[in-house]
Amino acid sequence: MNTAVDVAVPTDEEMLARARELAPVFRERAPRADEARRLPDETLSDLVDSGLFRILQPRRYGGYELDLATFVKVGALLSQGDVSTGWVYTVLGIHNWFLGMADPQLQEEIWGEDSTVLFADSFPPLGSAERVDGGYRLSGSWKFVSGIEWSEHVALGVMAEPPGGGAKEHYMMFLPKADYAVEDEWHVMGLRGTASNTVNVEDAFVPDYRAFPLQRVVDTGVAPGQAVNDSPLFRLPFTATLGLILAPCAVGAARAALEHFQESVQKRYLMLERRQQKDSGSAHLTLAECTAAVDAAETLLLRYADELMANARAGTLPSEDARVRYFAWRSYIAHECTRVVDRVFANSGGFAIFESHPMQRVLRDAHAVAQHAQLNPAIAMSAFGRVLLGLPSGLMRA
Repeated sequence: MNTAVDVAVPTDEEMLARARELAPVFRERAPRADEARRLPDETLSDLVDSGLFRILQPRRYGGYELDLATFVKVGALLSQGDVSTGWVYTVLGIHNWFLGMADPQLQEEIWGEDSTVLFADSFPPLGSAERVDGGYRLSGSWKFVSGIEWSEHVALGVMAEPPGGGAKEHYMMFLPKADYAVEDEWHVMGLRGTASNTVNVEDAFVPDYRAFPLQRVVDTGVAPGQAVNDSPLFRLPFTATLGLILAPCAVGAARAALEHFQESVQKRYLMLERRQQKDSGSAHLTLAECTAAVDAAETLLLRYADELMANARAGTLPSEDARVRYFAWRSYIAHECTRVVDRVFANSGGFAIFESHPMQRVLRDAHAVAQHAQLNPAIAMSAFGRVLLGLPSGLMRA
């Protein structure tokens, strides 16, 4: 059994510097990824080689166990280069934290020979699991499985009877690549490069140690992997942490839109006003207000990460009201950033609609990010409003 790996841990700033160096490279590859409906393989190689996937990985498997805010900042920087790349990075990168909370036998099975191995997941409990001796027989179909193209394993949501019997609970069941099939149906508007395809499973056996008791971990904050990984990272609240990592992609998209807008303003001539756009008061107002809005959204994002880490270091879980507030925050961040993208796109002129113009891809990607259920503003804000009035949130455990 792996117990520890002696690894030189980089600083937070070194990780951010690596992300800043890679972001322009990913920006250049973004059109190719969008057209191919998958990231170039060299992009995944660059991410693995950079060590950025190790930010939240357990030390015992060569990880760095750095701060959650560092991971969030890296996700935003990479998304500014290419939103699809940032999305795949944050989704696969947070899984290195997720696996650190799973059964130690499963950690060793996945990382024992190669600690750079990645896995994908899909949380909705869409399949069926029959309890059998020593585990489960799993079947079903799961969509939106981001990162599956570069994964050797997948974790899939299902309602299943606990080993000791009783009412069904929400589990995440881990399967190796040989036990599932990937269906290529990722023909979508935005986040095209993520190749978030469908996974199909037919009567696969899942031993008990590969069945992660998601519902109990969410409810209690106690996870199997904490027996071997005692960093505060592995006491972070599960749902609030998983939801958080979607928001950096929205911040990065907004930063990218502002970057493209600032570049185009320097060159664009406004025929109706007979002057350069850089001399237009409306351009100044748009750029200033939108930049301030994204600065505010990113500040809230980092406050969210810092509060989660503070709770984890104190060994406490956030209250249910706080969890609802985090849902509202991440929804607000994503949709405020999408409004910024919409505004600068509307002020970028007719050339922005060409497929060759990067702004239209950022627009599509930003809206695709904001469609995620964990960023739904109507549900999040309604629940938050009820909590602010002292009423039940009306949500399942947030």
